[in-house]
Order: sequence, then C-alpha cells, then structure tokens
Amino acid sequence: QGVAVDELFLFVYLSGTWEQIPFQIDERDNSGSFFNQDEIAGLDENDELVFMARDAGDRAVGSWIDNTESQAFLRYEIEVVDPLDPNKKAWVYLYRSGGTLTTPQVNDYVDRIIGPNGGDAPEDTITGVTYKIGHTEKGLLGGFLSFNQFPNLNFLDRQKIRGRAKPIIGSDIVFTENDFEFVSINSIDGPVRVIRQIVVSVLGLLETPIPIQYFGFSASIQGNLDIPDLGIVKIQLLGQSLDLSANAVGMKFFNQNNSDITIDGVSDENIITDIDTLPNVNWTLITGSNGSIVNLLKISAIGDNRELFYKDKADIKDASDTGDSLSYGDTGIIVTGENIIGKFPLGFTVFFLDSNQPSSVGSQLAQFEQNPLRVNQNSQTFDEVVKVELASFTATAEKNHVQLVWITATETNNFGFDIERRVHGADAWTKIDFIHGKETSNVLVHYEYTDRNLKPGSYDYRLKQIDADGSFDYSGIVTAVVGLPETFALAQNFPNPFNPSTIIQYQLPGIASESSGNRTILKIYNLLGVEVRTLVEEEQAPGYYEVIWNGTDNLERRVSSGVYIYQLKYGDFTTSKKMVIMQ
Repeated sequence: QGVAVDELFLFVYLSGTWEQIPFQIDERDNSGSFFNQDEIAGLDENDELVFMARDAGDRAVGSWIDNTESQAFLRYEIEVVDPLDPNKKAWVYLYRSGGTLTTPQVNDYVDRIIGPNGGDAPEDTITGVTYKIGHTEKGLLGGFLSFNQFPNLNFLDRQKIRGRAKPIIGSDIVFTENDFEFVSINSIDGPVRVIRQIVVSVLGLLETPIPIQYFGFSASIQGNLDIPDLGIVKIQLLGQSLDLSANAVGMKFFNQNNSDITIDGVSDENIITDIDTLPNVNWTLITGSNGSIVNLLKISAIGDNRELFYKDKADIKDASDTGDSLSYGDTGIIVTGENIIGKFPLGFTVFFLDSNQPSSVGSQLAQFEQNPLRVNQNSQTFDEVVKVELASFTATAEKNHVQLVWITATETNNFGFDIERRVHGADAWTKIDFIHGKETSNVLVHYEYTDRNLKPGSYDYRLKQIDADGSFDYSGIVTAVVGLPETFALAQNFPNPFNPSTIIQYQLPGIASESSGNRTILKIYNLLGVEVRTLVEEEQAPGYYEVIWNGTDNLERRVSSGVYIYQLKYGDFTTSKKMVIMQ
C-alpha cells in the first residue's frame, strides 16, 4: 500500500519469455470516485489495476523477470479464470522496481481526442481498436460512429433519451436528450481504457453523472436516472435507444426474440418486444458487411411495463424526433407506468465488432456479462519462486549433431531437466531425453547434451526444469541449424578394430550426377575383392548418415577375423577405407 504507481510493471509469460503488456492503475478515493483526490497517495485497496484479459499468458512457475531490483519486493501473480469453464486460466504478473526498469512502447488500445472546444468541452472523440465514436454538445453519444475498416463512414445519428411526465394540473411534459443541460466533464486517458464522466442537469431538477468506460473493442456506459416520488408530477414513460444513420441500411437486426430483420427505413410488423429483468441480460445485434454492434442491457422491474424499443422508419421525417428526425434501426428499451419510481438505467455495454457476426455472438456476450471472469491473486517472493536460476543456455550445430550446453547459477530441489525439441516454428514439442539435476547447489553447474544424427533443417530446443515436488518451468527457446554437407565423405569406422559390430558414417552433398541421381551403394569386400555384405543400395537425399555392420555376410553368417574393405559409391563419386574385425 502506498507504492508509487510508476514503480509498478505488468508482465506476461509466454513460452518461456517475459513481455510487458499494456496496463494502467486508476486511483480512487474512499467513495469510489476516480476524479477526487485519493486519501492515500500511490496504490491502495480502492484503486483499480486494469489490463486486457486477452493479454494474459502462461503460468510462470520458477521464473522471474531479469531485473535484480525487483527481487527485493513481492510480485503478485494474478490468475484469470473463466467461470463457464474453470479449466480455462491465464496469468499476469505485477512487479515492483525503481529506476532500473523501464516500460517499452506497448499497445495503446484506446485514446481520447479532445474536441475543437477544448478538454473541458463535451464534443470529444474516442478511438479504439475497432471503432471511432463522437459525442454531442450534451456529452452523449452522437454525431459519429465508424468502424476502422471504413473510417469515413458514419453509422450513428445519436443516443436518444425519452420521457413523459403527467402533472396533476396542465398538459403532459415531454422531454428528450435535448432537454439535458451539460454541466461538466472529467476524463482519464490510459492505454487500456478511457474513463469519461459527464454531469448533466435533467429539466433543471437534478444533476446526474453519466460515467463511460471505453476499451479497445467496447464501451460501458454506466449510471442510472434516479427517479424519486415527485408527488404532483407522475413519470409515465422513460426510454433510451441508439439511433443509426442511413449508412446502416442493409444491416440486420437480431435479439433474443427476433432475428434477421433488415434495416431499410421501412416500419416492421410483428416485432416481439419482450425483454428480461435482472439478473438476466438483454442483448441486441446489428450486423452487416460494414461492421457489427452488440448492445447489452440490464434492467430492474421498474414501472409497470418494460419493452424492447425498435423503430425503423425513415420514409417521412418526424418533426418531434431529435437528430436527423429519421429512424434507422433505432434500438433500446422503453418503460411505461402510472407513476415510475426507481432507477432507470442510462447505462449499457456496447461492443464494436467485425462484419457479419452470427446471432450467437449476442447470446455469448450476454453470458459473459452474467458470468464475469474470476480474478485470484497471490503474492510471491523471489526466493519462493526461483528454485533454479538458469545462467545460460546455448545450442550449437556441428555437422548433423547439435550440442546443448546450459549452466545453472543456483538450484533448489531440482529433480532435473526434460530436453524438448521441435522443428523450428512447429507447434508440437517432443521430449528427447532427461538429465538429472544436482538437487540443491549454490555454485555454477555445467550441463551438456548432444542431439545426434539429425536431418538438415532448423531445430528449436527448450528445457523443462522439474522440481522434486513435480512443479515445472520452461526455459527460453534456443535454435540451431543443421546444414547440408558441402562435400562427399566417408569416415573411418569406429570402433576399429571391432567385435562384434562397428559404425560407418558418411555424408552426401547435392545431386550426385544427372545420370545416376542420388543412388547410394555401401558394400563390404574381403581383400580378394569378393563382396561380403551390401549395407546400403538405395536413393538417399543429401545429408549425414550412419550405418552399423554387425560382422556378418549377406547370408547372416559371421565372417572370420581379418582386414576388410568398405566402399561407398554415390553417383560418380567412389571412395573406400579399410577396417579390421577380431573374433
């Protein structure tokens, strides 16, 4: 508590490599406000650490970032769990360090662009990963919404708010968002979210804050219009919606009760207007080739009736309407009653997605809204985490072998290392061997392993360090390239002399000859020139080879002791060497 925010850094662990990811820490006071002076300078329990769950990675068991200063402080392992599938987990790590650690340039998911009237004016613009959206002179959504693939095509007329009140004496009072008065705006612009809060006055009777949190792919509009019992005035209708522009023509409307309704500016019959109250989440989807908008809304049992509002009528301008006085896929909710009292939601969550989304994405996002990710945290010290400190790990190719060398600086309860290999860039790893560790050591320990007889190609290697309790951690990845032989060669057999068997190695460069191709023949002869054994007679690709001769002839009979000749032919190349067998 009280740690300076600029001393904190968020990392993710991916396939043995540490990377910093975008995050922000937004300080709040005891009331939960982001815009008042926090009672405690630096990080405290009221503040919020914000990151994108999509950036979370692997669990870092036994690994720590390469920063000495951070080892003196706790780190926090933050686990993100999908409650719909608890087996789906991912992790991020919060470290503390001072001047020895810097933040590289990382993604900025969202940005606030101040409007022409300055930072304290409501007509600003938000740009995310998939969208750009503007605000009206009241500070509400309106004026502009584009998807990044069509940056100059506006899809939004405005956010509409509707109300009707009946006084005991006199005519009904009708109000819209135009009757709101802008009071003030505050904002926080971070790399993961923009917090933007406007305060509006409704009919001059009360001031209502409307906070909005913008992320790279979505916006969460929060707050309620708190309707008290006004006595002589009865609120009988409240509604809000998002009205699109003519550029939405041809898109399709879906929700949990309606499907495949074309937005064309012509009124639709038989719209099912049923909606659900808390804890259920209502969803709508408007999608087409230009992009997709998913809207999630939760509403309590306020008023006598709650219905889906959907209006698609643009053949005649409505003089009583706001904005462009037309309706294209104008979608939201409407509440009616004799005397509406309670919290009417001004808030909803809207996602800006790629084109032509299936209707299932609406119900899936509603499920996620009802079942938010669970977050668990665990503090860890450097000594608890780093049981084996790897000082170096290298891979060097020599002909068709790869020599792996690694050195540990310290070891605690180190059972050993699985050595894993894959073809460079492939997904699947293969365990090729296991090397026992030194259990516990405070001195440098040197390990070596040779991966033999590889085909030409590029290979990745990693170590799976396993503790005595079965927990494990992966090293970083090293790569070695086994090249093609440049010359034709036949090595001396080994052992020599031998009994009962010996190994013959040879290497083949490119195509042997145009006439014979890559045909390879390896035979054993006695000193009289009589063939004893044919070991190889086939087409072989360029590379390195190894053959074992067990001291028998072509009929599998043991040969006598003596000197023998082994001869290799490869196209126009021929070479031979002597060897001795001793029975």
